[in-house]
Amino acid sequence: MAFILRFASVSFPLTFISYADDSYVIKSGETEEELLTKTKTALKKHVQWLKNNGMVCNIQKTEVLYLDNPDPVELSVDGIAIQSSPTIKVLGMVFDCEMTWEQQVAQAVLKSSKMLHGFKHLSKRLSMGQKFSSMEQSFGYISICLSS
Repeated sequence: MAFILRFASVSFPLTFISYADDSYVIKSGETEEELLTKTKTALKKHVQWLKNNGMVCNIQKTEVLYLDNPDPVELSVDGIAIQSSPTIKVLGMVFDCEMTWEQQVAQAVLKSSKMLHGFKHLSKRLSMGQKFSSMEQSFGYISICLSS
């Protein structure tokens, strides 16, 4: 997965991030041409590093999020085209190219609403202690989602 940002005034301290079996490449550039060149180079190096260490990168599952640009761009790694997406999901968080967080907030609200609706129906069958415990866990989850 790659996050790329054109006309970046911010430099990122990290260019590669890994979590479990997921890897992320983060690049920025002053021009679109510079950005795409740096991203292609970094992806090729990352794929080669994985190969050298007995791992495989599934290019078909690779996603690109081009920040600050809703127009699709296409990269090619090992002859395989990678089309940018307007959104990607990373560890349950939805990122969009404009960084509005709208989809993430909508997803958290929907999930919380479903949970609370379920509690409404369960409340007729639960003891007061079970109700309290369930609500405590729900509000803890909601506060984590809203603070993220």
